[in-house]
Order: sequence, then C-alpha cells, then structure tokens
Amino acid sequence: TVSMTLKYRSGVIPSLHDPEFSTRYRKNADMTYYNVGNMIYGFIGSFALFFLIIGGLLFLLVWPISQPVMVALLGWGVGLTITVVVKMLLTMCCRSASNRAFYRIRPAAANISSLALECWNIGLGG
Repeated sequence: TVSMTLKYRSGVIPSLHDPEFSTRYRKNADMTYYNVGNMIYGFIGSFALFFLIIGGLLFLLVWPISQPVMVALLGWGVGLTITVVVKMLLTMCCRSASNRAFYRIRPAAANISSLALECWNIGLGG
C-alpha cells in the first residue's frame, strides 16, 4: 500500500538502502520472464497428464479384457467415496453442535463424538 511504499522509499524498511541489496537481492532479475513459459508449458503438461490418466482409465473401463477388474475397482471407489462423504458430514455436524472455534461448548458430547469418529478412523485404516 501507500504507507509501505513510503517506508521503503524513506529507508524505514532498509531493503533499498541495504549495501547487499544489489548483490544479494537483485541477482537473476531476468528470471521473472520465465513465468510466461512456465504458465504455458505447465498448462500443456497438466492437460496432457489429465488426458492420459482419464483416457487410460476410460479405455481400461470399456476394454473387454480389463472390464471386470475396472468395474470392481469402480465399485470400490464409489463405496470409499460414500464412506468418506458420510464421515465428513458427521464430522461437520459434530463440530458445529459441540464446538465454537477452539472452545468446546458441550465437552461431554465433543468427547463422545471425537472418540466415535476416532474409532471409525481406526476401523477404516486412515
């Protein structure tokens, strides 16, 4: 903001008047031009990786040789997703009913729900 800029210019914040500023902080000032290339190639790389992963999974799902295994994996993934969503919803409900920020407004209920969710977490293995 304006006050920070004035502090830099007046020397209250010593970075511009630091004797090491030109040797320590201003090294490789041209490296900022690499950001455009990083953005472009990062986008292309992430798009290609996403396309290969999703395309490969879809291919394996419709290929008759691997279809039974992929259907079993798909069922496993759907079951795991449902379990995780139910756990997230229960955690949100228990937090909103028992806690306010880091303060427990109902300590007994918070302890019971924490114990139950911890047992569920141990039972699921993570």
